[in-house]
Amino acid sequence: GIDKGLNIRGIELNKAAVAAAHKKKFPVERLDLKEAAKLYSESLDAVCSFQVLEHVANPKNFIDLSIQMLKPGGKLIYCVPNSESFLKSQYNLLDMPPHHMLQWSRESFKSLEKLFSIKLKKVVNEPLASYHVASYVSSYSNHFSSVYPFGKLFFNRYTIPGYTKILNLGFRMFLTGQSLYILFQKI
Repeated sequence: GIDKGLNIRGIELNKAAVAAAHKKKFPVERLDLKEAAKLYSESLDAVCSFQVLEHVANPKNFIDLSIQMLKPGGKLIYCVPNSESFLKSQYNLLDMPPHHMLQWSRESFKSLEKLFSIKLKKVVNEPLASYHVASYVSSYSNHFSSVYPFGKLFFNRYTIPGYTKILNLGFRMFLTGQSLYILFQKI
């Protein structure tokens, strides 16, 4: 970032994580979002939060404080697990409180335009990552086998390795992966 003429900084609550970032020469400050919003009020071109928003108990406050740091026209960038991805076919104990407080979709982000002075500019589905292929196949196998009478004909110990191999050959790039990338602009 710095070598590209960007002034990048991070905030983190965990003291050990801040120390680890400093060892790698990353500019990370030990601040909470409320302190950061005061310190950087309307001064930043972009605020990014990756795989954090789903853990926040008060997302309205979190989003509001993030917007407060942006200059007019600034970019608000989020990445969250997509509640409409293959994950919806899994029973995942970590995808519920107290780990994940909320689930997010394209529609839920679109609705934020009504609550905040932001405009949704872009939504991108992450392609299916190689490390999620087995989980993807397993999710759909379980879903189709339990919902459709002939599901086990299409998902069984003979067909599943073939699906996995095809996806790992590169076809996974055409499928929706776990996460959504969201771009807002402050208005």
